[in-house]
Amino acid sequence: MEELIRNASPARKVVDGSRPKVNLYRFADDLIVTGTNEQTLIQIRQIIEEFLKIRGLKLKDSKTRIVTISTGFNFLGFNISRKPFNPRLNKKTYQKTVLIIKPSDKAIESIKLKIREIILKNNELAVIIKEINPLLRGNYFGVSYHSQATFISVGHFVWTLMLK
Repeated sequence: MEELIRNASPARKVVDGSRPKVNLYRFADDLIVTGTNEQTLIQIRQIIEEFLKIRGLKLKDSKTRIVTISTGFNFLGFNISRKPFNPRLNKKTYQKTVLIIKPSDKAIESIKLKIREIILKNNELAVIIKEINPLLRGNYFGVSYHSQATFISVGHFVWTLMLK
């Protein structure tokens, strides 16, 4: 599939005065295709659909969409978007926008649900701590710099549940 996409949009080919800049990121059965314009991505989608059809597979319409990076999208439990640069929040840079990668709302709700179940089913503080710590430390959402505010809110969520 990667080779078909590379052949359809070579890095050096100039289309409408610009390069298509198509990239494919794949993890197991999930994938993201990035490109500079919607027309190129529509062509890439057709290539992927043909590739999968030969193998008896097809894209899931509910998960397949073409969006701008400013709108953002969810991938593997993260929300990925590009927002305008805010000099009060970000270090000095010459970029006009900043790539924001943070845990998706659905992923955070899942963690909060697990935490609520642990706290409500246990009375002993030692048992609660023993079960919640691996959940909070062991998740992979901490890899993103922008996860900090989310984990402050999750910490507050745990604290308020423990007061009840």
